[in-house]
This record gives sequence, C-alpha cells and structure tokens, in this order.
Amino acid sequence: MFRDVQRNPWRELAVDWARTNYAEILGQDPGSFANGSTVYHLKPGVDPPLVLATISGSRQFHVSDSVNVKMNDSVEVTPPGRGLASLLEDQLGGLQNKSVDDLMNLLPRLMSDDLALAGAVSLNRNGQVVSMTIENSAFASLFSSPTRFAAEKLGCPMTSAVAVLLARESGGEVTMTCNYSDETKTVASTFELLRIPSEPKIDA
Repeated sequence: MFRDVQRNPWRELAVDWARTNYAEILGQDPGSFANGSTVYHLKPGVDPPLVLATISGSRQFHVSDSVNVKMNDSVEVTPPGRGLASLLEDQLGGLQNKSVDDLMNLLPRLMSDDLALAGAVSLNRNGQVVSMTIENSAFASLFSSPTRFAAEKLGCPMTSAVAVLLARESGGEVTMTCNYSDETKTVASTFELLRIPSEPKIDA
C-alpha cells in the first residue's frame, strides 16, 4: 500500500503516458474543440475490447465579408488513462460479474487508499450520470500550461481511466466533462452513460 501521493511509483509512469497521449491533440487548434464534447467509446470489432476517445468540435471558415461557414471537426485519440485502467482492472480481478454500481463502490478506495493516487476520491451515480471528485490528485500538475487544455478535454489519468472502465462495462459510449479548480485543487468530472447493461456480464 502506498501512502505518499507524490512518491507513488505509478505516478511518473502515468504522467509520462498522459503527456504522450495529450500530444495527439495539442497540435490541434484549441478553438475548434473549446466547446466540443468528449466521448469514450469501444472500437468496433476488436477483441479484447479497445476504448478510444473522440473529441468533437467545430470551426468557422471566413468565406467573404458576409459569409462564414461552420464545419464540424473531430479527432480520435488514445485515452491517457488506458494504462491505469488496465492496472485498476487487474487489481479488481477483472470486470467479469461486476456492474457499474460495483465500480462505484470499489474504485474510490482502490485509487486513494491502495494505490495512493489521490488524497480522496468519490464516485456517485444518479441514473445515467456518474460524478467524480478527486482531491489532492497525484496528477494535478497536468492541469497547468501547456497540458491543461488536453487534460480537461481528455481527463487526467484517473478521470480517463474511470471513463475507459465505464465504457467497457456499459458496452457503449460515455460522454465526459472534466474541470480543475485552482482554488480548491480539486478535479471534478461528470460521465454520462449512453448505454447501461441491465445485468452484470458473465463469462460463457
């Protein structure tokens, strides 16, 4: 069990992974995606299940003094929390026979107490919406320039990992919003499950 968040052996590995994945969108025009949405989804026809993240937005093209054309834009990237999601899944003994509600109960303690990735983690579900709060995150440094835009659009490794696990468990798409408060040093995220299984998955 690791108690020191800043000396956590998983921290630097996850930070390096996140920075590598953030680079996939840092070269894009931030204005195109500033008001866009982020969706975590399963890649069709891949076994074992592979989750990707798609950031959607739009941009304005100036055609003439009186004409502006609005075009949709999107970029599909590797989730920065995919590696951490695999670690969490291993620690949970796999996702078989586990429901979304099971993840709500198991993940906070696993991330904050067992892996010491944060001072405190809370997960709450209200129907199709899951809210997550992270205090004293080991990845708070990612919410500063130049990676803040990417961190809030794709999530920090912890937020992204939860989105990956929810997408895999629900078998559908998960929309995500992520915001960091400089004042309270808290990460607040919201996930909307666009498809929720009625029963836990059971191996054949």
